[in-house]
Formats: sequence, C-alpha cells, structure tokens
Amino acid sequence: WVGQLRQTGDGEYEFTGPVTITWRQSRIQADRLSLKEQRFVEADGNVLVAWGSNRIYGSRMTYDLETETGVIMDAMGQVESDYLFWAKRAEKIGEDRVRIKQATVTTCTQPVPYWSFYVSTATIHLNHYAYMWNAVMRGHKVPFLYLPYLVWPVKEDRAAGLLMPDFASTEERGYAISQELFIPLGRSADLTLLGRYYTEAGFGGGGEYRFLPNRRGSALLNGFYIFYKVVDE
Repeated sequence: WVGQLRQTGDGEYEFTGPVTITWRQSRIQADRLSLKEQRFVEADGNVLVAWGSNRIYGSRMTYDLETETGVIMDAMGQVESDYLFWAKRAEKIGEDRVRIKQATVTTCTQPVPYWSFYVSTATIHLNHYAYMWNAVMRGHKVPFLYLPYLVWPVKEDRAAGLLMPDFASTEERGYAISQELFIPLGRSADLTLLGRYYTEAGFGGGGEYRFLPNRRGSALLNGFYIFYKVVDE
C-alpha cells in the first residue's frame, strides 16, 4: 500500500492515500480505504478493482478479500478487453462473474457509442455470455428495439450470436439498419444471416457461408434479396 495508516480499533485500520492493495491476483485502489478483520474493505474516492484483464472503477466500494466479491457504486467497467459498461451498481460475484444494474453495455469506445444496450440487470459470465434483462437497443442515443431478455457472447472465441448492428444511408433506398446473426459451423465453416430494413425500399435479407476445406483453399457463398416496396406516385 501507499499512503498514511491509522489504527482505528482492534483489528481495524484506515488508509488515506492514494492507497493500493494487492491481494492474490487482484488490485484495489482508492483515495481512502478501511480494513476490518483483515478481509472486509470499505473504500471511496476514485475506486478501482482489477483482476486479469478486467477493471471496474467507481465512487465507492465494499469488498471481501477472502471471497474476492464486492459492490461498486457509480461503476464504469471494462471486461474481456473489448466490453464496456456504465452502471449505477456493479457487483463482482465471483472470479468470472459480474452483475450490473441500471447499466449501459457496448463495445464502442466513442463518447456517444454508435450502438449500445441499456439494461435493468445483466449478469456477465466472463469468457462466456452476458445475460441481460429488459434490454433497450440504442443507435447513438435513440432507442429503437426492446427485448425482455437477451443473451450476448462475451468471449474471444467464435460464438453464435448477434453481431453489432450497422447503420447506413443510400440515395435510392433511404436510410438502412442491418442486423446479422453469426453461427459457427465447426472449426472450418460458419454462416452469417443478415436482415436489413430500408426506409424507402422495405425489408431485405440474405446470408454468407464460408468454408475452409484445407489450408490452401477457401469457399465463399453469399446472396441478398430485397422485398422492394411499391410506392404510389
């Protein structure tokens, strides 16, 4: 630790800092921190808990060093390198699980994400999936889709699931929103299904199939069909 130490009771200590504690595979930082019974931590001011490639920041935190679980308020987190969230409350409920409440989840790093989910509650199983309740999908700040429950992959390996939505505009078909579903078919093949809506042309759909028969060869088959709207002049 770095900072000033003061004993406040039998087995109770207060650190003022900045303070850094390293415990097992985790690191805790804060402006002020108290320790009781050599395991119970209360911290506030620029709080951080980090383990592996995962980090959660917040305004204040309670934490149990023995079980490595805790609650972080006004949280901002980065897990599995690419997944970001902002939450009113984040709970580290295990080495590989985080529960967040009243949160925004995204993989975009822009100040206003191109896309995001606002969720009432989500449980993130690191290197597996995020299980989200009352998910509202947003493009920039505009909500456009509500799902009562959604499972989203949180892993580096290929996994079946929805890909990031895409927004575009065309001169003839108007604005467009696209959503893809990725389906791995073993180690050497995968299928991506596409749904797209144009404001002027209507709905369209298609897909792409990729296959690697060997190290020297590859195959690709794709197609798209649009159900063009007929507009009376």
